[in-house]
Amino acid sequence: MKKEYLQRLKTLCDQIENKFAREIFYFICKKYQQSLVDPTVNKNCTKEEIILHLINMGLMNMSIDKNTKEEKLPDDRQVRKICRQLIKIGIPILSSSMEAGYFICDDTSEIVRPFKENHSRALNILAVEKGYKKMSGFVSGQINMLDTTFQEENLEDDLL
Repeated sequence: MKKEYLQRLKTLCDQIENKFAREIFYFICKKYQQSLVDPTVNKNCTKEEIILHLINMGLMNMSIDKNTKEEKLPDDRQVRKICRQLIKIGIPILSSSMEAGYFICDDTSEIVRPFKENHSRALNILAVEKGYKKMSGFVSGQINMLDTTFQEENLEDDLL
């Protein structure tokens, strides 16, 4: 079963045309494969591990710290952006707020937590958007804020 899944992952990896994205996916797959062979190996890949792999492949360069003039790892934004793009098209990479890094999903039950985290985040963003609309109405003089309800429990959730 796992051997067949690894082959499917390899086929998927080979179909990624962007070399940078392919190397990120390849590295995460390699870590997953190592975790299958050795259960003591964590299947999660940190962004730092991914960046070091990309540097070794010549796809990223070390940065220079402006204050100390020493080499440091480059910013991870590009890695996060590519991982989000891969996830958007259905590549089985997951991340969770519970543990650092990205990992290969091999069971649909693993999708539940990140799905709920993103769903909750999206609902909070939409709630703030609703606040912007009310704010716009107040600023333009179209609504009186006293017409809206103020619920303390909503405020408490955001303050914790």
